[in-house]
Amino acid sequence: MNLAILKGRIGDRAAAESLYRRALESFEKSLGPEHPRVGQALGNFASLAMGQGDYREAESLLRRAQAIFEQAFGPEHPAVAACLGGIGETLLKRRRYAEAEVLLQRALAVFEQALGGEHPEVGRTSSLLAFVAVKTGRHEDARRLAERARAIDESAFGPDHHTAALHRVDLARIDRMQGRLDAAEQALDRARADLESARGKDDPLMAPVLLELAHLYRDQKRFEESEALYEESAAIIGRAAGERHPNLVIVLEGRAELFRAWGREAEAAVLDERARELAEAFGLSPE
Repeated sequence: MNLAILKGRIGDRAAAESLYRRALESFEKSLGPEHPRVGQALGNFASLAMGQGDYREAESLLRRAQAIFEQAFGPEHPAVAACLGGIGETLLKRRRYAEAEVLLQRALAVFEQALGGEHPEVGRTSSLLAFVAVKTGRHEDARRLAERARAIDESAFGPDHHTAALHRVDLARIDRMQGRLDAAEQALDRARADLESARGKDDPLMAPVLLELAHLYRDQKRFEESEALYEESAAIIGRAAGERHPNLVIVLEGRAELFRAWGREAEAAVLDERARELAEAFGLSPE
């Protein structure tokens, strides 16, 4: 199992998948299919599937793990909450926001009761709920949740941890949606500088920063700068996850909006079609 995790971290996904399947079969045979160790293996396998953008497979694995943990520990155990949160995230990624929110709220309640209101799992779940709130137009709810997540992670990891930069991106997204473009730009510039300094400009975590900055520049009608950042974020995603990954849908859709605003309708139509094809392949609902 440790070797499978290592293979996944270094990007050898085929080897990692093979090792996870072998480990899962071994645990099921030696311990029985309902043993918590099987649930743990399913959760690890689901993490690999999430990274590959195979959200339907990840959901299936996590639902199996959830059933095992509920039977072993009861419905209020953190392991069950982790599965609920993971399933919620797979639904969020597929743009099924109402379903995602129900599961994420359940996960949050269990984490708060079992681990306390300041635990990082509470922060992570609050951050996911903030994204749901943004996507459903509840910007003040989103800001409250994002600020809570930021405060929890800062207390747990310190103000210089990479999560601080990602929380700035979340808050900048809300500022942009509310028309506070100057505040959004300041937050994104700081997030970009901090991540570049800590992890390098090609780190996969740079992609969401650059993507949100590209959206912002598009809204500010800084079209050439926006296009360059869309291209840079797509390149980072491609190097990290391959040329067919659902995260590229957001890039394609953003560039299509950019080209429409720029008056380049034919190019926008081509990108719209590419985004639709990729979204359908990975089971993403239309927005």
